[in-house]
Amino acid sequence: MSKKPKILFIGPTPPPYSGPELSMQQFLESETLNTAFDIKFLKTNFRTDNTKKGKLDLSMLTNFFIYFLNY
Repeated sequence: MSKKPKILFIGPTPPPYSGPELSMQQFLESETLNTAFDIKFLKTNFRTDNTKKGKLDLSMLTNFFIYFLNY
């Protein structure tokens, strides 16, 4: 019995619904990938609205360090 290789995905998932989030969701839900690999996932998005993405504020800095520590 061979163990499946582990793979780490780091990225955003919906919401908000935009390109990077939808692409990551497709990777995570891929039957082929889930069959071949033991997938671990670190969610990196904390904003749920596309209009707020990319704006520097205290919550963005705080979450950056939280993600870094989890990594």
